[in-house]
Amino acid sequence: MDPAQVDLVQGVARAGGDRNRGSGQDTRNMSREEREKLFAQARQEQEKKVAEILDKKQMARLKQLELQQSGLRSLDRKEVADVLKLTADQRQKVDAAIDGERTAMRAAVEGLRRNRANGDEAPRPDMTAVREKMEKLRTERDARLNLVLTDGQKKQWQSMLGAPFKFPERRPDRDRGTRPPRRTITN
Repeated sequence: MDPAQVDLVQGVARAGGDRNRGSGQDTRNMSREEREKLFAQARQEQEKKVAEILDKKQMARLKQLELQQSGLRSLDRKEVADVLKLTADQRQKVDAAIDGERTAMRAAVEGLRRNRANGDEAPRPDMTAVREKMEKLRTERDARLNLVLTDGQKKQWQSMLGAPFKFPERRPDRDRGTRPPRRTITN
């Protein structure tokens, strides 16, 4: 991407994030279907704006990078499931694996919230242990999702990912406890 495209795409991403934060919609109280519809709508709007900035080759690579970044978790997206021709049974297994991960992560986050609600006497959560638990949950989810795919679907999935890309590691800023801004991928 040239510098002008980088600026424009970053502007679209910021506007999307601002719109989502300012929407006033509490996605935690939505049904899964409502959440998926809301996120799909937002993704489509953002994708349309980005497609006006990037050429076809850049858009194809962007889609590959999005799949690489989200990994097998993408199997719950309708467009991905459709391309892979997942059966109804496979889609149910995908939903079950992702719901299981979501439930376990929610329980882990609730544990953190309970610790914080106890006041200053509560021990500060070990964020390294929390990150390790989340990574373990993701690994278990991916193992379950990998079992859902046939060999042909696995090959097709690999082709959908394109050439591997090493994403920069995002780490919390230890001084302020915040994450650095997202980096734009220019590959």
